[in-house]
Amino acid sequence: MKLPRLITTLFIVLFGNSALAISGDENIIEVTGQASVYVQPDTFSLNIALVQTGRNLTKIRQLVDYKSNQIIKIAHSLGLDKERINSARVVLRVIKDRNNTRAQVIGVEHTVLPNKAYVGVDSNAAEKNKTQHFELSRSISVQFNKIDEYDKFLAKVINVGVEHISPLSISISDTSMNYQQALEQAIANAKQKAQQIAKQLDVSLNKTVYLKELSNNHYAMRSMAAESFMKSSNTHQSQVAKQAITASVLIKFAIQP
Repeated sequence: MKLPRLITTLFIVLFGNSALAISGDENIIEVTGQASVYVQPDTFSLNIALVQTGRNLTKIRQLVDYKSNQIIKIAHSLGLDKERINSARVVLRVIKDRNNTRAQVIGVEHTVLPNKAYVGVDSNAAEKNKTQHFELSRSISVQFNKIDEYDKFLAKVINVGVEHISPLSISISDTSMNYQQALEQAIANAKQKAQQIAKQLDVSLNKTVYLKELSNNHYAMRSMAAESFMKSSNTHQSQVAKQAITASVLIKFAIQP
């Protein structure tokens, strides 16, 4: 009689996101590692909307132009160059009545609109319908490299009479170096987890047999207090939370038989 064929048994022990697999073909510990590096944002973008309505398109255009130029002058007075100012988006809405509205979006190539740039309208149609109104709006976006530039700009631009100020957009201009640092820490984190598992199971780690990068230079805003907050009795000093640049990896370690 022939002896029964020996069947290799597979044991899997789970430790959170980690696993130990022992079989006749492979002896590995598989773990995931994750780490975050917190970085202070260095790019800030603010969007301002100027809106004027009325029957006389020329007058409301002149008023929007005047306010736009005032905002641009304020930016220049704070040392912001023209590359950080964009005022090219203009929207014209012709309002005939409450139920009949049409909009026209006008794009301008130059960053700062010249004083002689007029918005094209049908003057004959305006004469035919005396009840129609116009709404002319211009969106101005300004970029800052420091949060205190934003505070100074905002304190002055409010006096111009803007209709809407969007929330401040915050970002990091270059994340590559910080992501590489987070990636190294994620690998170290994975190795530490594998060593802890091996110690609990009374086995020894061998070489790395597999490594996969699970992240791709992705970071997300997290709520963290700024390192410093300057207080003033006259004006508010904005504080900006640090952002987390996170890396994660999957690593398989061989274990000694």
